[in-house]
Amino acid sequence: MGLLLVLAASALTAACLLALFVRRRRYRGALRGSAHRDDVFPTRLPPATFEVVPGPAGFELPPGVKTDGQTVFLHLSVASTLLGRLFDPFIAVALRNTVGNPVEFRATSDVAPAPPEVGTWHFQSFERGARGMRYLNLSPLFARRVAGPEEIRGRIELRGRFLRWSARGALLLFPRVPAEVEEGTCLVLAPHPDDAEIATFGMYARRPRRAWVVTVTAGERGSAALSPLIATDARARWLGDVRVHDSLSIPPGLAGVPPAHCANLVYPDGRLEEMWRAPDQAFALACEAEMPRAVLRARNPSTLLAGPGPAGRVSAGCTWNGLVAELGRLLESVKPGVVLCPHPLIDSHADHVFTAVALDAALHGLGLATPRPAIWLYAVHLRELPLHPFGPPEALASLPPGEPSSSRSSPSSGSLADAIVSLPLSPDLRRAKYLAIEAAHDLRHQEALAPRTLGQLLRLVKREISSYLASLPPNPQSFLRRAPRPNEIYYLVSPDSLADLVERALAARPASQKPTAVPRPG
Repeated sequence: MGLLLVLAASALTAACLLALFVRRRRYRGALRGSAHRDDVFPTRLPPATFEVVPGPAGFELPPGVKTDGQTVFLHLSVASTLLGRLFDPFIAVALRNTVGNPVEFRATSDVAPAPPEVGTWHFQSFERGARGMRYLNLSPLFARRVAGPEEIRGRIELRGRFLRWSARGALLLFPRVPAEVEEGTCLVLAPHPDDAEIATFGMYARRPRRAWVVTVTAGERGSAALSPLIATDARARWLGDVRVHDSLSIPPGLAGVPPAHCANLVYPDGRLEEMWRAPDQAFALACEAEMPRAVLRARNPSTLLAGPGPAGRVSAGCTWNGLVAELGRLLESVKPGVVLCPHPLIDSHADHVFTAVALDAALHGLGLATPRPAIWLYAVHLRELPLHPFGPPEALASLPPGEPSSSRSSPSSGSLADAIVSLPLSPDLRRAKYLAIEAAHDLRHQEALAPRTLGQLLRLVKREISSYLASLPPNPQSFLRRAPRPNEIYYLVSPDSLADLVERALAARPASQKPTAVPRPG
């Protein structure tokens, strides 16, 4: 009997150690980047900075700090505890002032605090094993807008789980965005169908009648697992068909954007960099033989594309110079107050980088009569930390590490934005954003309809077990976890600052060369 107990205890210990090994190994594989680092995000216009002393329970706000709907971060050093290497660590924040006290904080799980009352406590998750400088988003605590800036007298309450922080930090206050910019006319440039929903839904859905959503590529080389439904040789045709449909139907259907304000330019998915290197060469879609570009472009209800009527919608040549010219015409026709496009240094996808390159070229070609818009950059793909933002969808999004390590130490390194905006999303906007992302066919998890082989079944079981042990979804990079957050992060730049970022992004690319002709609108 004693021997059986010893064997059982040994087996249980071995099983626990194996589970812990699988948990850490699976998470590290999904994280990819290092959890030991210092995040530094330089901006051209320095924010108002206040030195603070964040104790274990929080810190007193220094004199002169006002609430006016601005974006606020606390830059401080954090260190995960031993349990913080196994579970998602987080910090919950609340503002205690003369208006009232926050309710008691309680956490009921290892990944998220139980929300005591809507709008009282907010929390931000960090990666497991986090160590080094991080940005804690405090913007929801400063969201109250008044006729004139109102000074706050009180303290910021901090409650951490599986995480410690340093006794010194910097409170960074970025100025409030003017209402005419935040609520004015906006033009979203999305490299692929679904990028607009992932990164900018909250921005365009809050002013649908004053928003234009333009997708650059057909998305025919998307990542959707369609093999159970569609033969491999027909995949591009079906993806181009359904993803162009998504780009034209989701903004009107779930955000109320007028159909005439949505367009898909139908350039080849995954080939924008090639087009930039040969700006006069015509390129073809991967589905051109089965689903021609002319057929897809004719679906556009917008009359902004290359001229009025169906003939105008298909007339633009599939060249880099044609893309730049189309973007120039869009800017002249819409005259947006703000243009949203990917950040060329933070977003790692080549199509996202070269969407920003094309916008920069189009801005250079504008006539003097066309006003220069403000540029709000966003990031969808982070090569080094694809799990960012961390934790469940209820956790606040904050700043990423910054430039990739490959270009972080280059002589041309500098600011990554002029300023930062953390745009809050109401609960209804978050729900609508989730549904908009879920409606994108390329982001769905397609269940296999055909019988599985034994090998496929065993691989599925292994993946599910390892995901369960690691407290991760089967697809930890899913945008249904990463995107519908309580806020969206934008990086504000001027057209001149965008030109600088584009120049640095092109210099950092492998074997980067100037194209044979400088692309400018004709």
